[in-house]
Amino acid sequence: TTLRDLAVPSLSVVQGAAYGFGCALAGVCDMTVAGESARFRLPEMGHGLPPTLAMSALWDRISPRTIGYMVYSTTELGARDAFNIGLANTIVPDAELEARAAALIETVCREPLDAVRAVKEYLREAPSMPSAARGGFGASLFAGVLSSR
Repeated sequence: TTLRDLAVPSLSVVQGAAYGFGCALAGVCDMTVAGESARFRLPEMGHGLPPTLAMSALWDRISPRTIGYMVYSTTELGARDAFNIGLANTIVPDAELEARAAALIETVCREPLDAVRAVKEYLREAPSMPSAARGGFGASLFAGVLSSR
């Protein structure tokens, strides 16, 4: 099973370099907490290799134009740039990274599992639905959670 297929949210915590697969892993997770020292890069083209697997992991997380820029330029993005393009959800001082990640995990774990799973399913499925269907899908998930209580 992939991270996207998990019934619960996934979290990546980045401190230092997240290059190639590390960058893709940060992008495919549902949430990414980046330390101030975090750096993201897709360097494969510099070695004559197309990073198509990393690109597929990032495809619905950041714009295709941004992916193309990262691939062709092999430019390293700092934590602020990663946040600005949607690759990271938040930036924290490196010294606080572990505590902030633990607090986020604790917050999610306090919520009822059926509600957490419903949100994960909605976030995974709704983007591919016509806009008119998203409301009905959301209502169905909501009703399912209510009926389980």
